[in-house]
Amino acid sequence: MAHCAMYRRALGAFAMALAALAPTPALAQGNVPLVDLGWLVVPVYLNDAAEPLRFVLDTGATGTSITAATAAQFARDEGQAIQVQGASGRAPARIVTVDALTVGGYRAPNRQVIALTEALLEAGGETFDGILGAEILSSFDVLIDVPNGLLQLLPRGD
Repeated sequence: MAHCAMYRRALGAFAMALAALAPTPALAQGNVPLVDLGWLVVPVYLNDAAEPLRFVLDTGATGTSITAATAAQFARDEGQAIQVQGASGRAPARIVTVDALTVGGYRAPNRQVIALTEALLEAGGETFDGILGAEILSSFDVLIDVPNGLLQLLPRGD
């Protein structure tokens, strides 16, 4: 889709996507609800949970991150210690694995994510479970439609 490619170039950070996610056969395109709370928020499911978690869509973040509380509930290992660089400086984190990460109709089994060991994700009185980073979007043509509350993740070339 030529207009998607132009949109990605024009918005820069809004043009990233995830290489490790594969489309679910029953879903031709991934329509994901998008809520503007001052931060763009999307529902993400970890480990086939019945209820979605609230992830901030942050195409400027290299990787997908979860809070320490989310990691305690969904990660299956303690992971490797690392340092991450964010807007407020460097912070300790761990690379952990979740059994599955699902957004829209796309599911990534055995997904490594960054567990933020000290950070609480909150802004404007809202708390969030994680950050959906740019690497989640890199395999898709992406359309972010804020006025209509929709994030579309389309297989490349459709």
